[in-house]
Amino acid sequence: MKLFSLIDAGLFQIEKTIVSSCMLIMAVILLASVLCRHLNIVMVGGEEIAQFTVVWLTFCGMALCARQGNHILMSAVLDTISMEKRKKLITGICLFTGCFCLLLAIYSFQLTQSVFTRGQVTPALRIPIWYMYAATPVGFFLTGIYYVGGFFKNLTHKGIYYGLEKPE
Repeated sequence: MKLFSLIDAGLFQIEKTIVSSCMLIMAVILLASVLCRHLNIVMVGGEEIAQFTVVWLTFCGMALCARQGNHILMSAVLDTISMEKRKKLITGICLFTGCFCLLLAIYSFQLTQSVFTRGQVTPALRIPIWYMYAATPVGFFLTGIYYVGGFFKNLTHKGIYYGLEKPE
């Protein structure tokens, strides 16, 4: 159990690092791109790097939100039902969403594998496209794991868990 906690803590740090790094890189690249355009300087590849960071930010951010239970909720529906029914509903939603994300992880892995075998690269920087596509199976897999973890946490703990970390 201690090994799982260490892996979980390390994974959380990696996710936070990826998300914050992507935000910082994206901001710097886009700012530099605007400045270069204003000064009539050609900046090669800025949009490609920004595109990569947006994709990684989206899918790693999705996993981070699922872990922390920060996804959008239909609270208008949840507020009208009892706590017992709410817990059952959230538990079912966590299971369904987790399984669906794991299924999407499989499909996106197959898509990434297909792009990898074709050897596609970006036009300006010649970066393999599959680096960008790899964000989807990683993000969906982690999101699925976190939602399934939330499902089990709801089964074994008191309170309502929207993710691994956030009880109601």
